[in-house]
Amino acid sequence: MFKQRIFIVSIMVLVVLAVMHLLGIKYEIYFYFEKYDIPMHILGGLWISLITFWLLPVLTKGCSIKNYKVRAFWIGLFAVIILASVWEIMELWGGITFTSDKIYLEDTIGDFVCAITGFIIGFIYFVNQRKCANGVCELVKPTSLNLNNLK
Repeated sequence: MFKQRIFIVSIMVLVVLAVMHLLGIKYEIYFYFEKYDIPMHILGGLWISLITFWLLPVLTKGCSIKNYKVRAFWIGLFAVIILASVWEIMELWGGITFTSDKIYLEDTIGDFVCAITGFIIGFIYFVNQRKCANGVCELVKPTSLNLNNLK
């Protein structure tokens, strides 16, 4: 389960997210560049969706193939919205943002849009990594590039 490509990609996304976040804090990039949080929220939404899709076989036991991608979409979207909401609450409690700011609502909506954008990227990746046939959804095996066939 830990060797699945979607898990490995999610770990890579998490590492990029963590490094960018730590650099953003250490060098105060969040304060110098107002929109630095945009890629952070996109990467956060992407990471949440990838982890959710990695856990999907456990979350959708007994789900028919017909409903598999639809259920994956709604479970992933729900997970991203819930965790984005928790993040926004943590920003409020941590004093990172204030409801009295003129741009609070605009910023919060933008954060959700970015997280959902990350989710959509993750969903597209997930769908392109799966094929469903004969009652089973499975990972698509990557094909190797044979340079001899290019001649």
